[in-house]
Amino acid sequence: MRRRLNKSSIAVELGFARSNFNTNPALKEALEIAEETLCAASNLVDVAKPLREANAARERANDKAKLSSAESSRLMERIVSLEAENRNLKNRLAQLELREKASQDFNLLAEALEKMHEDSNQ
Repeated sequence: MRRRLNKSSIAVELGFARSNFNTNPALKEALEIAEETLCAASNLVDVAKPLREANAARERANDKAKLSSAESSRLMERIVSLEAENRNLKNRLAQLELREKASQDFNLLAEALEKMHEDSNQ
């Protein structure tokens, strides 16, 4: 039984469609030469395993990148949320400081009026 290279894996790895092996005569010939060479050297099985391992490693790296990207997005959303909360708290503080100042001014005015009232009664 003749061993064959996995055309789909090779096409994915090289970045083209598997159908190119059927439509491109030069590519088809190159694949046949590769299969003959590897079969003659009995390395076909040895070549397939590292290719699978490389694909698996690439998949794991892509998964980590996706997680990292998701984590980054989550953290950016958290930053935006905290910045909005910070702005709201600063606005609230400014309002409370204005109320405190108005209350102090009112108390000073009330004390002055009370003193004027006491002075006029004496």
